[in-house]
Amino acid sequence: MSETRIEFKGQWRDYQARVLAASESHLKDGKIHIVASPGSGKTTLGLELIGRLNQTALVLVPTVTIREQWVSRIQSSFVVETVDVSEFVSQDLKHPKKITVATYQALHSAISHFKGTLKEKSDVNEESDDLLAEVDELVDFSNFDLINNMSELGLATVCLDECHHLRNEWWKSLEFFCQSFPKAKTIALTATPPYDSTPALWQRYVKMCGEIDQEISIPELVKEGSLCPHQDFVYFSQPSQEEKKKLDAFYQASFQFCDSLLKSSSFQDAILTHKALSGQLTDEELLEHPAHLSSLLIYLQAKHQAYPPRLKDLLSDKKLPRLTVDWLGQLLQYFCYDEADFYGIEESYRKQLIKEMKARGLIEKNKISLVKNQELDKLLLHSTGKIQSIKEIVSHEYQQSGRDLRQLILTDYIRREFESQIGQYQLLIQKIGVLPIFEVLRREMVDKWQEMKMGILCGSIVVIPLSAKRAFLDLVDQEKVSLQNFAGLEDFISVSTIGSSHFLTAAITELFMQGEIQVLIGTKSLLGEGWDAPCVNSLILASFVGSFMLSNQMRGRAIRSWGNHPEKTANIWHLISMNQRPTFFVREKSDSGLQMDLAESKPDDSMEQYGEDSPDFQLLKRRTEHFLGLSYDGQTIESGMERLQTIKAPFSRKKLKEINLSMLEASSNRKAIREGWQSALTISDSFEVASLTEMPKEVVSSALFIDAKRSFIYSLLFAGLTLLLHSLPILRINFWLDLVLILVLLTFIGIQAWRFYHYRSPLTRLQVFGQGLLHSLLDQNKLSTHECKVHVETLDGIVMMISLKGGNNRDKEIFTQAMKEFFAPIDNQRYLIYQNGKKARKEMAAYFAVPSIFTRQDQILDFVKKISHYIGQYELIYTRNEQGRKKLLEARVVGLANQQNQLLNKKMVCKSDLK
Repeated sequence: MSETRIEFKGQWRDYQARVLAASESHLKDGKIHIVASPGSGKTTLGLELIGRLNQTALVLVPTVTIREQWVSRIQSSFVVETVDVSEFVSQDLKHPKKITVATYQALHSAISHFKGTLKEKSDVNEESDDLLAEVDELVDFSNFDLINNMSELGLATVCLDECHHLRNEWWKSLEFFCQSFPKAKTIALTATPPYDSTPALWQRYVKMCGEIDQEISIPELVKEGSLCPHQDFVYFSQPSQEEKKKLDAFYQASFQFCDSLLKSSSFQDAILTHKALSGQLTDEELLEHPAHLSSLLIYLQAKHQAYPPRLKDLLSDKKLPRLTVDWLGQLLQYFCYDEADFYGIEESYRKQLIKEMKARGLIEKNKISLVKNQELDKLLLHSTGKIQSIKEIVSHEYQQSGRDLRQLILTDYIRREFESQIGQYQLLIQKIGVLPIFEVLRREMVDKWQEMKMGILCGSIVVIPLSAKRAFLDLVDQEKVSLQNFAGLEDFISVSTIGSSHFLTAAITELFMQGEIQVLIGTKSLLGEGWDAPCVNSLILASFVGSFMLSNQMRGRAIRSWGNHPEKTANIWHLISMNQRPTFFVREKSDSGLQMDLAESKPDDSMEQYGEDSPDFQLLKRRTEHFLGLSYDGQTIESGMERLQTIKAPFSRKKLKEINLSMLEASSNRKAIREGWQSALTISDSFEVASLTEMPKEVVSSALFIDAKRSFIYSLLFAGLTLLLHSLPILRINFWLDLVLILVLLTFIGIQAWRFYHYRSPLTRLQVFGQGLLHSLLDQNKLSTHECKVHVETLDGIVMMISLKGGNNRDKEIFTQAMKEFFAPIDNQRYLIYQNGKKARKEMAAYFAVPSIFTRQDQILDFVKKISHYIGQYELIYTRNEQGRKKLLEARVVGLANQQNQLLNKKMVCKSDLK
């Protein structure tokens, strides 16, 4: 085995030097786990750690593309002593060398002794028609013993690159392999740790990779120059006419059904059989699902039907809202499925009602929805109206950047069947995908942008502009490629290969870097992960997946810094299809009782009722929850929709157009984006990413303050009474005893005065809650370090914010989630803590939920003990027995009365370490 040692030949950035300086300490337990955003150079860090250990190493990666990048990085960034790279680096498990780089799929195949062709797709979990976005490799592991082979080689280091999103069988093979080498050092690298996974999956991940040792955030990378300043922009569209016809047909069917139901005496009679109306249900049963009780009473109110007043009292509502289609839908859900046994009707009537709703598309998988269904959500997600948005965005970006534009458009499907229709101007575009997008932009090029250069890069189709032909041939072995006009177009060339096509990705990427292609359209399957083109300065996400992992990977394509282009900024475009749905409302008509009316759609009609439940809008919310970015006002770096201040309901057609124009205008000012990041990052020389829980100050009850005030008053009264009695001649003893008594009383009063002062404001009370929770988490080893503390602050004295300073992101997520669960509205939690007393029972402070992080009985009891030390004596309630259910019911009533004050929000914010 060669003794060659690799060394980095560049200069380390500050954050890389920080990680490397601490690496020896982290490796004492045999594992080092580094979380670093795309573009941070984690591959380089991994190779440096392998070089410093200077032992036989196996590097495992998700795809062949990433495998080749590791080898390329050795060649480009590390000094190799005396021998050629190929002498000590291998990409073949059957012929390993000092550093062997292989895919997880290859490892699994070797463990399972597979023989045949490995067909690798870059993204095995997401839907795509890019079926040939793969690399075929013929392997024969039938008589190969990987464990024995690596043992003979002296394997001592295993490097895991993005190991968490593997197929289950691959994961099992990885666990088996690593268990076979218990003394090997583990280097784990990831940009997307599974923070949102279940506790069991997280523990499995940590067991493999170790606790997170170092984290490198996006703001830190922007500040260091590894990532460029960037901004997220949102562009809205309306469904096409054909899509709108389908939407309107659904709404009309729903409208007709609702109207007939409101006029139906049979339905009214069926609802009146509800057991609550005849006193057959306990309060506990009624409040198992408060929404059912609410929808029942709202319907009866609208129909002028009497009901027992105590039912309304249970909801703690002074006034019931008017009947809407949403409330009607909830009533039907309970009537047909969730609590059908509460109604004393013939089952045949219910079955007939369900049959009618299914025929109208109002039921999917036993879920009733009168305003949308999965088919309509899918229609909006894949709306061809977004192609118009893409055309407008590309047009604007090209006008602003000209030759400097490097536009990447990522989508889910190729739509290969559309190829035969390219060039037919009269043809309507009816699906969104690579080829439909290409055709729409091509038509625009003919009319307006003759000089713009456009190409396609997918696994099964590659297209370059004719002007790039010579540059392309200079990059490839001409005997391995075949060129012909694409779809009969003279200005575009289709590229096919003889044999393996994997080299095409690198060649097309180089054309993109050179500017021979300015607009590149591709699928997320091929370009979403591992593909590296730092020239991208505008990204359109025409892909409709919501996972943190894949969204982060796609976003990472655009935000990398670009060599000698320090001025680079990146615009990231999110497409939202939002349909202005007609408004259903119920009105009373003298001759026929209730009637459902359908509001006419007008250009300025409000979309507030339905706009935010657009599947695209929900997808954007999920994406922004996990990404730190610059707020539109340039003041903060944080996650969540709140930083996109322009995107606020209510929405109307007019407002959506105004938002689109403002997005185009803001995207043009790349200088402002760059200056915004620079300004926001000057908060201090060092900073950390805080995970905040936001809540109204009303959530932080005054109960603690009242309790402290009461104790303080009692202590003063007790002290006064003691001194009064002691002043009597009969009780006088001597000077020293008198002095001791006075000191004891002063100490007691001082303690109570401190409590009175400490609990004087919601902010200090929130601090106490946080300290109690943190103490519990630390005592039960739920966090990775004790070097953390609670931080609280207020926004305009109205919103309270609490976070954990110190620890890693997982620690912060645990604390934030636990705090959110602790203050969450009482619904059906398994364990509660309860404080007795009249004042407490009227407030939310009487009841808190036990966070789900505490699972075992001993953990829960310890939590109650620790938290009581900080906030006063609370009792544990188990809500699954009769006594506990009564307390749960009482807690729900209090919660319903205060539900407007229980709005909690989580987000990440970049903050100074000095705060």
